[in-house]
Amino acid sequence: MNTIELIGIIVGSIATILGGVWFIVNKAFNFGKTSHRIDLIDQRTSKANCEAHDESINKLKECNLPKRVEVLENKTANAKCEAHDESINKLKECNLPKRIEVLENKTANAKCEAHDESIDKLKENIGKIFEVLASIKSILVYEHKEASEILNVKNSPSQLNEFGNLILKEINGLDFIDNNKDFLISKIDDDNPRTALDVENAAFMACVACSSREEFDYIKIFIYNSPTYDIKNKEGQDKKHDLSLGDVCFALSIPLRNLYLSLHPEIPTE
Repeated sequence: MNTIELIGIIVGSIATILGGVWFIVNKAFNFGKTSHRIDLIDQRTSKANCEAHDESINKLKECNLPKRVEVLENKTANAKCEAHDESINKLKECNLPKRIEVLENKTANAKCEAHDESIDKLKENIGKIFEVLASIKSILVYEHKEASEILNVKNSPSQLNEFGNLILKEINGLDFIDNNKDFLISKIDDDNPRTALDVENAAFMACVACSSREEFDYIKIFIYNSPTYDIKNKEGQDKKHDLSLGDVCFALSIPLRNLYLSLHPEIPTE
């Protein structure tokens, strides 16, 4: 290697080194400029104004919202609702309390035509019922009299004859009275009898009333299937007799009468 080549190599190396140093210095210088520019931007933006933000703030200031809210509150505090006032005025014009008072006075003395008509019909029907009951009572009294002539020994006080005692035994009459005495006695009580004769008649009616009860059904079956009896009338003459409900009720009424009189010694018998 000659001198010229060695010098070329040295010069090339120095040029390369100087180029690298220049590159590094240049980069460092540019970085410093960039940092300086960033600092300037920070300083500017820290005190910068946002136009959109300022515009919104200015509009709010111009709006004067707190003052407007205060004014609105003052207005609504003393405001009147026209619809509400109108309703109140209509109620006042209606004078509802007075009208209710007038209506109460009218209805207090008012007569319901339908109600009156129903009462009139009820009275009419009750009258008809009493007429029917009077007819039934007359029939029962007749049957009572007829039965007393057949089953009775004598008229005062009435006692069952042989035929009457036979019927009473065949229908288990004494057991029937004992099993149904509460109902039978209550029916006699309803008539409020004052004498022994009242009790006797009421006892017969009580037995008739009991005939509609289920407990009486076996007696009605007995009457339905009973044969024609050969009996003697008061004159001692033989006659045929078909047993009736009145006969049975009379046969039951005599021991029932005696039971009731034993429970009410205050009722005179003589």
